[in-house]
Amino acid sequence: MFKYILNRLTERSTWLGLLALATACGATIEQALADQIIAAGMAALSPKTGKRNRKTTTMADSISDLQKDTFYWQRLLRLAGYYHGAIDGIPGNGTRNGTERWSTDADRYKMETGCFDERTERNISTLLPEAQKAARQWFKLARNEAANQGYEAKIICGTRTYAEQNDLYRQRPKVTNARGGQSWHNFGLAWDFGIFQDRNYLPNHPLYTTLGKLYAKIDGLEWGGTWKSFTDPPHLQLHQFGSISEARRSFET
Repeated sequence: MFKYILNRLTERSTWLGLLALATACGATIEQALADQIIAAGMAALSPKTGKRNRKTTTMADSISDLQKDTFYWQRLLRLAGYYHGAIDGIPGNGTRNGTERWSTDADRYKMETGCFDERTERNISTLLPEAQKAARQWFKLARNEAANQGYEAKIICGTRTYAEQNDLYRQRPKVTNARGGQSWHNFGLAWDFGIFQDRNYLPNHPLYTTLGKLYAKIDGLEWGGTWKSFTDPPHLQLHQFGSISEARRSFET
């Protein structure tokens, strides 16, 4: 029994349940602190080996993955304007109603542009519905332009949790300057795309610039290819807040 309990404490879902219980008892736990508690608890109780072994988080690539973390999902629902209850990790009526409103708007935007490939659809589904609308409008143009040149474009990343962002930040060689809470991906407002030919991913290709520049045709879009300090041609985001700090305050408060 003791071994069974220890094994369960190495799973993220167990810690989410414990945090939900603490919240139900009156505790207030911000998202950043929740992620730190989960990471520290799982690391302390994970089996040790002779080598240093950093556990990585599997990236969410569908809305169902995000909904497993009820704390994070409630914050996304609130950021989208669909939820006004407590951030308590408990999937009650308010959370369910907010999820239904999210799905209704997302389905409406999908009908306007039609369906795309499975990977693109999964990643679009993780974005706030207004960002989904912009992503779909842009991707319809990008997909057609890529096909005209003999390539295939796909959206390969959408929303990332703070824990996922921190894992990405630690990767070497360096792929991002942003820690958890410092990326627009963390708030359902950003996505990355990839270019493929004969199912082979092409990480460096002039077509990234061609497709990225299509952002100018969609109201409110920003493109990472215009950044000065860390140019990121595969990255696009919907501008909804004055700064990343403002977005984070709205998400965490």
